[in-house]
Amino acid sequence: MDVIDEEKRNGILKATLKWFDGTKGFGFVVPEGTETDCFLHVTTLQKLGVHILGPGAVLTCTVVKGDKGFQVQNVEEILHRGEIPESAVTSNGETAKLTGRVKWYDPVRGFGFIVPDDGLKDIFVHKTCLEKSDLEELEAGQRVSVVLKAVSKGREATSVKLIEDESAPQSLSSRARKKSPSYMSFMNATPQRNGEGAQNGYAQ
Repeated sequence: MDVIDEEKRNGILKATLKWFDGTKGFGFVVPEGTETDCFLHVTTLQKLGVHILGPGAVLTCTVVKGDKGFQVQNVEEILHRGEIPESAVTSNGETAKLTGRVKWYDPVRGFGFIVPDDGLKDIFVHKTCLEKSDLEELEAGQRVSVVLKAVSKGREATSVKLIEDESAPQSLSSRARKKSPSYMSFMNATPQRNGEGAQNGYAQ
């Protein structure tokens, strides 16, 4: 059978994940016993608080037929999370570690978001997390390694580490800097008149 009849549409189907694009926030699953692609939006996964889902994942769901074809209405249960590269995520109790890219960070508001490589919901990052990670700010596009936890509204970073990009130019003006003693001394230094050197934070 290659289509989903009305009887199947009224029940819970077992389906296999065909592919999922985390950047676009959607993908497709194929219900068991059919060859029909069913549209799967990331928000249906987020309702279950799923942290990671890879190719070949198996789930149970309900589907509806819309103007553009079949789509997943609800994901009832994740039976198998699929093929997840070890380098992408490691679990430890209620936290998980994965990599991603900074979507945006607003230093005035003190928070931002990271797009994770697992293809699921963006990770919230607060300035207090950066402080604990010895970072001042983040720049959009930076590659990072993140330890996260599940919270009521989604996923939140508990620590962030920059992944060095050797191809990117290095500059003191970078908005994402480690709080090294030498850098903080430089920033706190106050030039004195009459040719005297910077005193605050430099001279002992």
